[in-house]
Amino acid sequence: MVAVQQSVCLVSVLRLCGLQLLLACICVCGCGPSQQQQLERARKALELHSRGIALLENKEWLEADQILEELTVLLPEALVPARNLAVARLLTLTDRETPYSESKDAEKFLAALQKAEATVARYRELAARANSGEQAIAALLAGKLAALQDS
Repeated sequence: MVAVQQSVCLVSVLRLCGLQLLLACICVCGCGPSQQQQLERARKALELHSRGIALLENKEWLEADQILEELTVLLPEALVPARNLAVARLLTLTDRETPYSESKDAEKFLAALQKAEATVARYRELAARANSGEQAIAALLAGKLAALQDS
């Protein structure tokens, strides 16, 4: 039960930023040794999230994918990192200038498509336990993926 509460707290902390994040971590984690580890984990998650989103905004696909995947490994049950990785992998496939563009290298495109399929499927699993907004986003991403598969 404690592990679930800690994961829920950590995911909630990711939605905050700056000073709010620091205050939330202090309130949630306290000052003990295990709480210090949770605080470090929260800091790492926030850093990965921020870097991943910044890399996406700059269309640095490979680096964004690596960072966001690392975040999903750190927080495997967290919805937002799963969504961001699914979006990143779909954007990678749709951008004509990416090295994964179907017109540039069919083998790389197919490998990237398979990774996107697995990622969207995982996000859909997590979204099924969430609100209808997340379920709608998951369905939209699955539809976009289906359109890519047909092309």
